[in-house]
Amino acid sequence: MAATSAKKMPIESTESVRKGDWIDQSSEDNDIYINMHLRQTDARVLKAIDGALHRLESGTFGICEMCTGPISPARLKAVPWAKVCITCKEKKDQGK
Repeated sequence: MAATSAKKMPIESTESVRKGDWIDQSSEDNDIYINMHLRQTDARVLKAIDGALHRLESGTFGICEMCTGPISPARLKAVPWAKVCITCKEKKDQGK
């Protein structure tokens, strides 16, 4: 029984896929990384906005999920999707 081996791409083919020198390639890799990070950040913000819309519909928008106190209008103006008041946010961040 003959063992099958995976086809290997010749080095010339691999090099022809990437254009430019190593600086260009590094810059392209960095652009890809930044774009992926931005998409992940956008997805998190959209999820947070969806949650805020749900809280608005259910009548719990502006109420802290931790202490059930009000979230200040200034905080909601700065971060409209905030789920917790500034005091609870600071406590939460200190626990990290």
